[in-house]
Amino acid sequence: MKLIDTHVSGLHNGKITVEFRGEDGELVSVQMAEGGDLNHHGTVERAKNVIERLMKSVGEADHSRDNASDLPTGTEDAPSSDVGAPTGLRYLSPSRSS
Repeated sequence: MKLIDTHVSGLHNGKITVEFRGEDGELVSVQMAEGGDLNHHGTVERAKNVIERLMKSVGEADHSRDNASDLPTGTEDAPSSDVGAPTGLRYLSPSRSS
């Protein structure tokens, strides 16, 4: 994903949303609990850190799954209850017309 735009929304219900837009229409949205008096740059850096932590935990989960000897349980994609994890993270792929 080649990043072309970053948008920080205002505080809504105690949460801040940062959206990262890609050149092919991808959108990654990170919703976080209010974190003090961060400026735009600080808020974007905090959202990037959330994504980095998520990717690290996904990589660790994939690695442990590769080493598991039993069958999948069907809960592999369930969100973790990790303290400090994002309150919401979603990936929206671009819609394409046929």
